[in-house]
Amino acid sequence: MRHVLPSKIYGCIDSGKPILYIGPEESDVHRLGSSKVSPGWYQRVAPGDPAGVAAALERLAAGASGV
Repeated sequence: MRHVLPSKIYGCIDSGKPILYIGPEESDVHRLGSSKVSPGWYQRVAPGDPAGVAAALERLAAGASGV
């Protein structure tokens, strides 16, 4: 199996803005985002979890407003 890392993640990281990733914890996107983005500015939610998305957006908004 061939793995692909979307190039958009690098632009998102470089933007300095909060990032919400919806996808599996085992992904390279998650590993990269969680290791390169400041704590509180990166959230990961499993696919199919709308309540998790809402909670993650609230956490990101709270973190962004505290800057």
